Amino acid sequence: MRFDRTGKVALTGGVTVANELLDFESRPDLSVGLQSTGNNAWNGVIRTEGGAASPYNHIESTSGTLTLNQLYAEDNNEQRTFVFSGAGNTTITGRLTDSAIDVDTLAVTPSAASNVGVLKRGTGTLTIGYGTANDDDYWFGPTDIQEGAMVVTAGAGDVGELRSSDIAVRAGATLNVSSFGSYSQQVGQTLRGEGTIVANTLAMFDDGSLAPGDAAGKAGVLRVSGNASLSAFATPGTEGVWSFDVGNNADASGDVLAVSGSFNASSTPALTVNVTPSHGHLDAGSRAIVTHSGGTNSGMTGTTARITDAAGNPLVTRQTVAIQAVANQVNVVVTGEEASRVWSGGVSNAWDVSTSNWQGGDSQFRDLDHITFNDSAATKNVAIDSNRAAGSITFANSVPYNISGAGAITGSGAVNVTGTGEVTLANAGNNYTGPTTINAGGSLRMTSASTGSITNAGTLSLGVPQTIEVIVQNGAAAVGSGGHKALAFEAEAFQSLTENDATGTTWVVNSSVPDSFGDALYATEAASNTAT
Repeated sequence: MRFDRTGKVALTGGVTVANELLDFESRPDLSVGLQSTGNNAWNGVIRTEGGAASPYNHIESTSGTLTLNQLYAEDNNEQRTFVFSGAGNTTITGRLTDSAIDVDTLAVTPSAASNVGVLKRGTGTLTIGYGTANDDDYWFGPTDIQEGAMVVTAGAGDVGELRSSDIAVRAGATLNVSSFGSYSQQVGQTLRGEGTIVANTLAMFDDGSLAPGDAAGKAGVLRVSGNASLSAFATPGTEGVWSFDVGNNADASGDVLAVSGSFNASSTPALTVNVTPSHGHLDAGSRAIVTHSGGTNSGMTGTTARITDAAGNPLVTRQTVAIQAVANQVNVVVTGEEASRVWSGGVSNAWDVSTSNWQGGDSQFRDLDHITFNDSAATKNVAIDSNRAAGSITFANSVPYNISGAGAITGSGAVNVTGTGEVTLANAGNNYTGPTTINAGGSLRMTSASTGSITNAGTLSLGVPQTIEVIVQNGAAAVGSGGHKALAFEAEAFQSLTENDATGTTWVVNSSVPDSFGDALYATEAASNTAT
């Protein structure tokens, strides 16, 4: 049986297909291609085909259990995602694989690409029920468990672990590997998210990586219901990274690996621990990154630790970090404090980590410092040489300031516009996630930026399309000449749209976006000057 991307096969209960081939095209969206209600089984081969513009193969089980045997994705080196959704359950008994299959001869060709992933949605359970030691029976692209549960069944000899390059267990979701005596993380594999992994023992290795939290810069707890271990196994060049967003005295929330049982780290793992400030800066002291109930385990003491941005790039800071084991937890210990500096521009216009262009202390800037730009500076045209992450930035100016250059403002520090002089962020690639606040009388122009939340009581001008969690809009907003948007929110509800561009466009505000979490508001433009 074959159907195109507009068709759908519906199994209505009590249906068993013995050996028929199901060949269906991938979709450009999340529309359902195979839907099951009640208990049904498709024991023949299912093959999907499509291109980069059509990456989804959506299978929905609305109730009961849908049993599938073998799922293949046409090997065309394009990213493909099998989507499993619904309140019902789905069990795969044969394989779900990157490998290609000839629909005439059923000959299987293993794939050299890692371009097939799995997305789990809905409250039901997806069971990977075949447990083999054959790599070609599995997919190597990302696994994203957004809702419900994924159960992985062990084969004889505790084999059958997922081969995905990246496994995300999102908040409220579960990865259940409790049929394994010990479930092993694979070489180069990243475990991430803030859901729950159910295991007798989750065996992690220093040639794999770990990143609690559903997103970089979003503090979260990844839970292990059971025991966990970390073993030294890496060879030079294969070392993994454990990444944690770490809080400070004002807001202690950060990433944690929370193990209900014991945590045992043997020898000194060769991995690196990346410490990223979750709220702008770090304060001296200890913060837990692993909690467990197994007493003190000193295996991670001495593991290399460094302060980085959310992308893992090392920062140039006044502080250092180290790993310490105490009873029932592993801590990151921060030594030193950030400084406060005021821009002077006395030597040049360069905002970097080597030029004495600042008032206070050593007259230099280091990442995570709290900095102020005011009227006392010799120059108000500031050039960023490379990416810089300040603990916070305050513009207390009554005359215009212009920030330019190839470097970006990064990190999670707040940006506060408290003065009455216009501030222009014209530098490249700003992607800081901290809040931006524009006080009454203040003015901020952003020609290239992606930011965290914006609270505006002054004037805000957006020169590029923005994706922002929430804008509290109490002042004026300008739409750029490219037809960009300024949306007003209050209590997470859309309130108004300000459009001041004479050549304006239509902005259509919607309540949901395909392939997004929950409800979202977004805007698209059309060739019209009507505000919607």
